[in-house]
Amino acid sequence: MTATHAVPHWWLAQYGHTNFEQDVEIDTDDDGHVAWQEYRAGTDPTDRASVFKVIGQGVTQGTRWVRWTGGGSTTQPPFEVLATTNLMDWFQVGSVARGAYGTNTWSDAPGIAGNAVYYRIRIPD
Repeated sequence: MTATHAVPHWWLAQYGHTNFEQDVEIDTDDDGHVAWQEYRAGTDPTDRASVFKVIGQGVTQGTRWVRWTGGGSTTQPPFEVLATTNLMDWFQVGSVARGAYGTNTWSDAPGIAGNAVYYRIRIPD
């Protein structure tokens, strides 16, 4: 069975949430994300340090990369990586399977590091 936003009851229950329809909308760890958002991000709704966030970016040997936390469950859909050069026209450039240990990395093809590119990491519906 699932609660609102397709969050499985078993997932809520493993974190002590048994009032499913109410608990799915509560931010128990006060990190700014309610339980259903934590489920989709693959983070722990009872641990304030477990959050979906960018933890690094850079260029290594001509290859641009971005790294983020979230998504320790490999059964969730992959993260979508969007890019743009003008902030008005985002386009999908790839997807990243969720890292089993909660750290995920996207790398561009080598040689385009000189261009200004902005990234958006999206959690698909």
